[in-house]
Amino acid sequence: MPNLTYTYSWEQTNVYTQTARHPTLTGFTLSRSEDNGGAFDLVVNGGKTITLQFMRKPFEKLEKSFYIPWNEIVYVGDITMRLGPTAVVVNGRLEISEKCRQYYATNRLAPAMFASWHTSQYSGKLTSSSYSVQLLADSGKSFDSIPIPTTNEVYLVYDSSFADGYHSTLLIELLPSRIPEEIRLVHLSVNVAGNHFHTVFSAMPNLTYTYSWEQTNVYTQTVSGLVNAKGNLTKL
Repeated sequence: MPNLTYTYSWEQTNVYTQTARHPTLTGFTLSRSEDNGGAFDLVVNGGKTITLQFMRKPFEKLEKSFYIPWNEIVYVGDITMRLGPTAVVVNGRLEISEKCRQYYATNRLAPAMFASWHTSQYSGKLTSSSYSVQLLADSGKSFDSIPIPTTNEVYLVYDSSFADGYHSTLLIELLPSRIPEEIRLVHLSVNVAGNHFHTVFSAMPNLTYTYSWEQTNVYTQTVSGLVNAKGNLTKL
């Protein structure tokens, strides 16, 4: 569920959106006024790169490509439509200046995800011990499975993450102990299950942040199992 951003004062609705290839098979959609305007939903075949077309007068037609994994809801970010060729646009984005490229190459600081102690997809019995309680430190939950008598490999499974109020968390190290003096702000974005989260921090050494997810997708449907999360970090 992305947002469309214009360089012209205009309503961000009724932008005609479709796939560039085989539009008759996938159909089309129009952007809506939700999420500050410009939101849209389009079902496509995942597992590959999809090129979308965005059209609305008086703006130029825009094509932009996104990689869409299988069975995932993808937030594609803000889309910029323009009235004319006033700037060099590469795949819907402004060309990066050479000064910005050099600064990025010499001052790049990659965020660090704190290592997980134990991760596991939900399954039946995880160990050969009859006391098979698992404490998953990275997600802060307990997991247990109990065999049901007179059955063949059937287990009663308990997972504390289904309790009311449980949130999945991700601990992120945004800045190390030594940082360049030029950095003033840190922008963090996290996309998971179609949800988009963005926040800004003042730069400081050893800056960390714990992201909390309520285990629901952008349509407020409960999501279980392992889910891919995509993060983006910008330092200014």
